[in-house]
Amino acid sequence: MFADYATTGLSLKGHPIGFIRHELERRRVSTAKALKALTRLPRGRTVAVGGMAIIRQRPGTAKGVVFITLEDETGVTNLIIRPEVFERCRRTVLSSAYLLAVGTLERIGEVVYINTHELESLGPLVGEAAQESRSYSY
Repeated sequence: MFADYATTGLSLKGHPIGFIRHELERRRVSTAKALKALTRLPRGRTVAVGGMAIIRQRPGTAKGVVFITLEDETGVTNLIIRPEVFERCRRTVLSSAYLLAVGTLERIGEVVYINTHELESLGPLVGEAAQESRSYSY
């Protein structure tokens, strides 16, 4: 499954984030589906979400704001990364395929997005899961 994602960007066997979901749950990281299901939120509620960065955009008209779409095994979540957060987390934003984002949950209609405050690479965790999932036949 990890080789499928590495070569084609998809797999019929599962999603890489699904293999680390137990660790993400331990860290209280929500799924995209769970965030979308939240309809009443206290103003300014902080949430965490993890996933594979499938889209990164930094439009010239956005005044330095970066937009990332994260995909997990349940759906997608949109991240808004303000310039000061981008500068602080530049290396992680640009080099990590798998991200954990912490920020304020916002909603416009059915669209859920995270006004991101912190970013962390999930690459090492996904890499460990990939190593553990390999089986060899002799």
